[in-house]
Amino acid sequence: MRHDRMLAELGLMPVWRLRGAAGQALLARPAELSATAVLDAKDALGWVLIERALTAEEEALFANMLRAMQLRPGASLTLDAGHLAEAVEHHAVTWLWLLGDAVVPELAEALSGAAGATASPALTPPLWRGLPVFLSAQPGELLLQPVGKARLWADWCRYRSSASADPPA
Repeated sequence: MRHDRMLAELGLMPVWRLRGAAGQALLARPAELSATAVLDAKDALGWVLIERALTAEEEALFANMLRAMQLRPGASLTLDAGHLAEAVEHHAVTWLWLLGDAVVPELAEALSGAAGATASPALTPPLWRGLPVFLSAQPGELLLQPVGKARLWADWCRYRSSASADPPA
């Protein structure tokens, strides 16, 4: 997986492969997914699911985003994307943040009717297995389009106030 992370850092990912009789190009799903554990002001454990390694500049912006959102970063994890549900249950995760279009098949299917990563969330955040999910753009996209930062902040405030009776804050 180290090879894939180096390619991602260089902007050469995702890797495409041909599949199917018609030769359709489909995105190769990673076996591993990066996650950062975060605690909110109420010490509720959330996971930020990241689709690819962040560059140094993106990492700095992500750290600033966490501070502004009053989230305390914890351990970084590498998860088996096929066993995400079991890992979430095992670690007692109470909410998820998809940073970019995280390639997690079961999440993608469950959230297929939800707002996209760059769209403002509805009044009620999407749920995955009963957990509220916050969707946002990758820091790299925010660096290219700074107006997205204001949209992300507004989305976070709306998410925080409507996630559940006991929302992350």
